[in-house]
Amino acid sequence: MKQSEFCKKAQQNAIAVLKAYFVESNMEKALSYFSKDCSSWSKDCSSWIGWGENELYLNYPDVFNTFTRRTGEILRHAMDDTTCHVLFDGGNFCMVLVTATITPAPQTGTYFKENARFTFAFRAEDGEPKVVQLHSSAPWHKLQVGELYPQEEGSKAFFKLEQQLDGSNLPAFTAANTPNGLKCCLVDKDYPAMYINKALYKLAGYNSMTEMLTATHGEMKNMVYAADLPKPEKSYGNALRQRALHH
Repeated sequence: MKQSEFCKKAQQNAIAVLKAYFVESNMEKALSYFSKDCSSWSKDCSSWIGWGENELYLNYPDVFNTFTRRTGEILRHAMDDTTCHVLFDGGNFCMVLVTATITPAPQTGTYFKENARFTFAFRAEDGEPKVVQLHSSAPWHKLQVGELYPQEEGSKAFFKLEQQLDGSNLPAFTAANTPNGLKCCLVDKDYPAMYINKALYKLAGYNSMTEMLTATHGEMKNMVYAADLPKPEKSYGNALRQRALHH
């Protein structure tokens, strides 16, 4: 099989795996596209990384057992807006990216709309492309437009924690509500920050502790004017030496 034909067939097989899993709920058919040959390239044959936090199936037996266990459990879905691209190919190997919108069928009694991404690695076995790795991912829903990580969500969570502080936890309450800026850091390399109270990040012109930590890379040395830096560095250095003496 020519490489161009191999890549075309790999793309077809990638979509076929997803349709078998999501649309047809046919686990046996989905498994038929996976590599079972452990004689070369990788002793673990094939692997699958799913959407779930603990969905790391690093060998074919784990993939097989998981797919088999889910027979009849996976709801039928619709797959729309499907795109398929070859990311890399060479020799008897091909990487394919599939994107699709996954939505449960109406009769399932549930609804969500997941913009899913699937990255397949195929290798040739008897001339046919077989899956040796499948990685599933979905966008982080807590990520706001323009964010590189969920800063807004993190700020809300931090504010909620602040609201839970009250007089029953006097030290925490005092730290959070004192009008003076307060910062705590580890006595370690670059003095990584552990806590910044609201007064400090407001005085520094930030909207949240998360925003200030992002701007300063979480390093206390970046929170001090350059001209003033030698004094706190000396103080931190003394504390670091004291800690070393006690160890």
